Amino acid sequence: MIAPTQQLDTPIGSDMNAPETESAQAKLEIDASKTPVTASLYICGRNALIQAPLRITEMAVEIAIERSRATEALKARDATVQRLVEAHESVQQKSASIELLQRSLKSRVNPPLTSDSPTPIDRLEATKTKEEIVRLKRTIVELRVEIRTLRENAANSVEMSQALSEFGSESKSLSDLSSE
Repeated sequence: MIAPTQQLDTPIGSDMNAPETESAQAKLEIDASKTPVTASLYICGRNALIQAPLRITEMAVEIAIERSRATEALKARDATVQRLVEAHESVQQKSASIELLQRSLKSRVNPPLTSDSPTPIDRLEATKTKEEIVRLKRTIVELRVEIRTLRENAANSVEMSQALSEFGSESKSLSDLSSE
């Protein structure tokens, strides 16, 4: 059996390259693990390796928790990035729409005198449209005059029919008087 003082006196990692030191170190570890007192003394010299299995499991749990937190943080970051990308795309689309509407409004208010000015075909169509508008306005005026004339004629015919009916009743009464 190895004395506890021998184990404590041997520093860890001293002269690890020597083959006999490695084998001696391995023998010390095996011997230390066989007896409880020697093992505890040996472990105390080796930073409490007996408590290490419990501490290792605690550390493994802590590491797993930290990994899950890191995973959650990465997922939250990815979701935020995705939302930002969607918002950026939406803003770009809306900016393009606004710019298009502003250009359209400017072209309506101040027609450009550049190559975008009306072509002869456009001018011809505009002239035809204006002529059609004038012709339709003239037709509307003529129809209004005709409607007024028809109303006057209808009123005259009503007056005429009333006059005739009065005349007819007077002539009847005269013929009745003359026949008596």
